[in-house]
Amino acid sequence: MSSPGYGLGLVVAVSVTFVIGTLFLVLRLISRAYIMRWVWWDDYLLASAWLMATSLSALTIYATSLGLGQHTTSIAQPNVLPLMKVLYAFNIISVRPCKHDLTWMY
Repeated sequence: MSSPGYGLGLVVAVSVTFVIGTLFLVLRLISRAYIMRWVWWDDYLLASAWLMATSLSALTIYATSLGLGQHTTSIAQPNVLPLMKVLYAFNIISVRPCKHDLTWMY
């Protein structure tokens, strides 16, 4: 008997954290633009980080439709290669920039 996996939990967790992060970003930009009357470089950096988070959230939700969150033996054979491609894209978008940032700190 196979378990249903963690796909639904992943989608819920990614969606909730993305919505909360978007809400905080919008509130920050509104307070900077309308209350303080200026936006600084860190706000643009946060907006670019939000774009990266958007792509990572979309990749995660798409990957769950391919079998992410299930046991490896439960993934359908036609979905294995597309899932590996999505995981590779996830690696390019998130893991490598973090490694470079840590390298640049030293």
